[in-house]
Amino acid sequence: MRKCKSYADVYDRFRLLSERMILAHAIHLREDEIQLLIERKCGISHCPTSNINLQSGVFRLMEMTQRGLKIGLGSDVSGGYAVGLLPVLREASTVSRTLALQDAKQKPAPLEALYYFATLGGAQVCGLDQRIGKLAPGYDFDALVVNTFPFGDAVVPENPGLFAFDTEPLASQFEKWIFCGDDRNIAAVLVRGEVVSGNLPRVAQAH
Repeated sequence: MRKCKSYADVYDRFRLLSERMILAHAIHLREDEIQLLIERKCGISHCPTSNINLQSGVFRLMEMTQRGLKIGLGSDVSGGYAVGLLPVLREASTVSRTLALQDAKQKPAPLEALYYFATLGGAQVCGLDQRIGKLAPGYDFDALVVNTFPFGDAVVPENPGLFAFDTEPLASQFEKWIFCGDDRNIAAVLVRGEVVSGNLPRVAQAH
């Protein structure tokens, strides 16, 4: 019986490593394991809230991305502290920035990359990137309608932790929602084009 060279090699020996395989965490990969996962086109579920909460280790997010691994974000609520992806996205940002402070070879994850991991990156890991994960013709229309400034005539927004003006650039409002927003800012949730929670603004309804 062949002796396995690594933890990843155990999976490979039983033909479990493939483009349909999703491995969680992957924070202690050896070089030969990284090469094996890239060759087998496996996906990685990066779970930073769990990794930090359990003191398991730190995932080299941008390095692994640049090397060609498919990566999405995961909450791993058995070890983390939140179900939604916003806290996970924020923790992934903090972890990548901390890692970059400690190692000049590591790069912090930009906001665009973090949002990609939370959307299309996750779809790629699940093998669903031809159907979901982005707003484009032929894709399921899954979306959130987000309010980032006070509703109606209110002086104070529903979420006092997030205050933006409607005259601010969209990129600024988006960044504020990512790092300061929560469920209170979500006006509606759409799945396959159908409103499953909340209500569409009148402007959206008119169109």
